[in-house]
Amino acid sequence: MAVVGFNFTKMIGEKNADPTKKLNIDRSVNIQSVEETHLNVGTQKQQAMVVSFVYAVTYAPGLGKVELQGNLLYIAPEEKLIDAIAYWKKNSTLPVDVMNPVLHSVFTRCNIQALIMSRDLALPPPFALPSPKVR
Repeated sequence: MAVVGFNFTKMIGEKNADPTKKLNIDRSVNIQSVEETHLNVGTQKQQAMVVSFVYAVTYAPGLGKVELQGNLLYIAPEEKLIDAIAYWKKNSTLPVDVMNPVLHSVFTRCNIQALIMSRDLALPPPFALPSPKVR
């Protein structure tokens, strides 16, 4: 059970105004779709699933946004994948044991990319950065 592939398909960043004292930063991840696929591993086919997502950072009120779309490739034993896809079709969400590594991968990659884009757009970081303390 692992995320073995990850790629961005769309990156949008915009700055509409300069930051003010009152600023609200919201981050969200939305799983758009889950589809079954197969990987050719040597002479064998490995069952997998493609999870499409949208990660968004919204700077309110109307300061700007960063939106990242992409997909990742998740592999697991065939029975677990079949159950996860059926669960998705029924509930529009993934089982917790599948969702945790998926969200971890999305947040890990997207937080870094959103940080880079916010820096380039002169927007505040999308999350609190650690600050060093001298002792």
